[in-house]
Amino acid sequence: MSLNYQRQKDFQKRKDLEEARKAGRIPAEVDEEGRDINPHLPNYITQAPFYVAQDVPSMKHQYFTNEEKKKQPKIGFNDRFKRGGSLLASKKKATHYRRGACKNCGATGHKAKDCLDRPRRRGAKITGKVSSHDYKKAEYDERELTYDASRDSWANYDPSSYLNTVDKFKKIEAARSKMRVDELKRRLNDATTEEEREHILTTGIKDEDKTIDVVPEDGKVKSTIRNLRQRENIAKYLRNLDPNSAYYDAKTRSMRENPNPNVDPAELEYAGDNFTRYSGDFKDFAEQQKYAYQAFEEGKTDVHFQATPTAAERLHRSFKESKQKELAEAKLRITKKYGQTGFQKPLHRSNQSLSYQKYAPTGQLLPSDTIMFPSSKYEEDIFLANHTSIFGSYWKDGKWGFACCHSFDRNSQCTSSISSSSTRQRPDDLSSTADIKEPAKKRVKM
Repeated sequence: MSLNYQRQKDFQKRKDLEEARKAGRIPAEVDEEGRDINPHLPNYITQAPFYVAQDVPSMKHQYFTNEEKKKQPKIGFNDRFKRGGSLLASKKKATHYRRGACKNCGATGHKAKDCLDRPRRRGAKITGKVSSHDYKKAEYDERELTYDASRDSWANYDPSSYLNTVDKFKKIEAARSKMRVDELKRRLNDATTEEEREHILTTGIKDEDKTIDVVPEDGKVKSTIRNLRQRENIAKYLRNLDPNSAYYDAKTRSMRENPNPNVDPAELEYAGDNFTRYSGDFKDFAEQQKYAYQAFEEGKTDVHFQATPTAAERLHRSFKESKQKELAEAKLRITKKYGQTGFQKPLHRSNQSLSYQKYAPTGQLLPSDTIMFPSSKYEEDIFLANHTSIFGSYWKDGKWGFACCHSFDRNSQCTSSISSSSTRQRPDDLSSTADIKEPAKKRVKM
């Protein structure tokens, strides 16, 4: 226990000392050469590895020695290659295979595993024929490269080569302008009146959707240029500027809901992405997928929508045909048993209502003073015991009761028949908020 206590006590002392050095109350620790050690450095940097013999606090293990500095790479980021120039050692190919060259193509400067030519069944070492130019050898050792120089992805890049790309787009623009002028001349020649010619000259030629094939002078590479954007199209987020309208996802450029739901569908130019999504064969696709899931749950493992889509579609089609056949047979049985008139002409129930209305012999609707309220899902007009009014028809001093006997007990019997008429509340009494009905007369059994 004493040893553990001593260790814990020493650890606490070291911790307090580190906190004091970090706070600046105690000077920082000094190494062998008299330099201060930063107290905020973590322990894995300040502590030397176990294989370094270091008894005093020092940061020597974090610095290079003179011998290690001599071993450091000398070729930097900008010294690896000479920018620009050709990588070929000579413009002429070698006539025969040379010792130490690539066994595949016969060129010097790389080995067979680094060769970029197609792999040959009988390489240059066997045939003696050289099929590629010799490349310049590197004037350095890979181990002499610095960290940045060994990872330079733009090594030996010639910036002047970008002029080829500029010339390419200049040719494309020249071909496009030439095509625009030719189209304008053709339309002017086809025009019959001066008004058409003036209109053509003022409007010009819109070539946003034109496709231009540009063939360079060498005729080897053919590039097709097409402008996919139609400037007449309105952006989805500009269809409705109301911030509470349909949500627009800028990342996927999608608007699933209809931005203008109050506009007539026949006049809508854009009804949302869901309108396009649920059109075409999407409904059949969803039905087939649902059928495949249900069939798999029922134990039919041969129906798989992803593995065998053709078979699944064929089974779904046969299932639909058999289902339609069963419905037709059921319809035929019902028509044979109950007749055909009532089955084919269902009653129109959209205008039905619970309100009571009176009509004159001429068919005109008579005005009615009674207001019919729609029926509720709760029970109404339930008279408990022998009461002639419902519970809750009387209110006084914050309590609900019966209007017939002014009783506040829900389970009590009605006493209105034996009580005096003076104690009853009249309809014109303001203490009652509900309509008060006259107590019913005692019925005499016949």
